[in-house]
Amino acid sequence: EIRFCDWSSDVCSSDLPDLIHAHKFSVDGVIADRLSAVTGAPFIASLWGNTDCKFFESKPGLRVHYREIAHRAGLLLPPAPWTADYFATALRLDTSRFELLPVMTAADALLPPQICAKPHLVAVFNWDGWRWKGFDTLLKALALLAPNMPDICLDVYGRGGPKALLEMTQLIERSAAGDKVRLLPPLDNDKVQQTLNAYAGFVMPSRRETFGMVYIEALLAGVPILWPQNKAVDGYFDPADVGYRCDEQSTDDVAKGIRHLIEQQVRLKQRIDALKAENAFEPFRQDAIAAQYRRILSQATGSESQAASAA
Repeated sequence: EIRFCDWSSDVCSSDLPDLIHAHKFSVDGVIADRLSAVTGAPFIASLWGNTDCKFFESKPGLRVHYREIAHRAGLLLPPAPWTADYFATALRLDTSRFELLPVMTAADALLPPQICAKPHLVAVFNWDGWRWKGFDTLLKALALLAPNMPDICLDVYGRGGPKALLEMTQLIERSAAGDKVRLLPPLDNDKVQQTLNAYAGFVMPSRRETFGMVYIEALLAGVPILWPQNKAVDGYFDPADVGYRCDEQSTDDVAKGIRHLIEQQVRLKQRIDALKAENAFEPFRQDAIAAQYRRILSQATGSESQAASAA
């Protein structure tokens, strides 16, 4: 049962929670730790690679405090392996204190891959964050590839404010590959995977990315992905199976990754299809994530142990 309580009321003071879940460790975790001390309820915390890494690095005076909080937490829940690796070192914790909990996507159908006859690429993001999504790097990489790949093109689906739209339009107009890029309207959730399915590859060399649900949506739609190292979904997949793990700071490497997706499209889509048959993507689907979270809640509250003892 999930309830939202006013802690100043008499009702909640006599009806304490079984568990506290802090959404972001570096912010909400501080509050959860204090509430845990007051109520006696255990707490767990999610670890968000973008926000939590930024806070840990920019607040050196709080690092000792963060480590103390982490040691008191029942469990820490990073959404991707690279985040767990970072905080195992940063918080000086054993890896047994972490459990990966992927972010639930809005669309998780399993679609058979379709071979795209032309080198057509796709990206999906909020245009207000184009800098963080590496849109400028994509333009530069396309300019490197276009002379030898005249049919290459990139469709970017999304929306943003007037300022972002103007900035992106100006970048396209100034780019040597400007005629290869189209800005297209946002996709409804039920259209995302069907639309992605028609492309040769999904490309988003983000500079900052906690998880990036659309990477998973693309893979489940049978599309190879280009993703940034030590960000997003990094650590979950072997690049040889699903695409290319790029250095998002290097235009040359992003161009190399795009070329790889195009030239290896058939092999990568065959491998993605094989992974689906092996149920390798099941942990990223809604039902599996919900079941995992229920198990974590039971474990953290001790009800799992009590059930085992009763049995």
